[in-house]
Amino acid sequence: MPLMKIQKKHSIPGRPKAEIKYEELEKLCFMQATDEEIAAWFGVSAKTIQRLKKQEPYGAAFETGAAKGRVSIKRAQFQAAMGGNITMLIWLGKIVLGQKETIANEHSGKDGAPLITVELSPDNIKLIVEKLKNEF
Repeated sequence: MPLMKIQKKHSIPGRPKAEIKYEELEKLCFMQATDEEIAAWFGVSAKTIQRLKKQEPYGAAFETGAAKGRVSIKRAQFQAAMGGNITMLIWLGKIVLGQKETIANEHSGKDGAPLITVELSPDNIKLIVEKLKNEF
């Protein structure tokens, strides 16, 4: 596969040219490496990696490497679930099948009666406070 040498536009001495190997780049993308991690691996800046994503054939390495990595992860999760991993079965059921756990909370008053609602105007608050004072 191609080997890219990143060249500067200026003739002023600067950083040496970096060699970005297509196969290594695709493997790093397969592992879902971040731009910063890829940059550190090749000894370049993250900005250089972001520019490289826009250039062919390297743009394809980013896309195919990352896609193959995601498929590999999904395959491993599916195999774990099919092997009897209950947690993975539940998680995949929620993510893939849209299953969910629901809990219904119902509120009621004394002995199952409906809740009593009161409008809290200043006059109602005074009445409630007086009633509570008399009860205690």
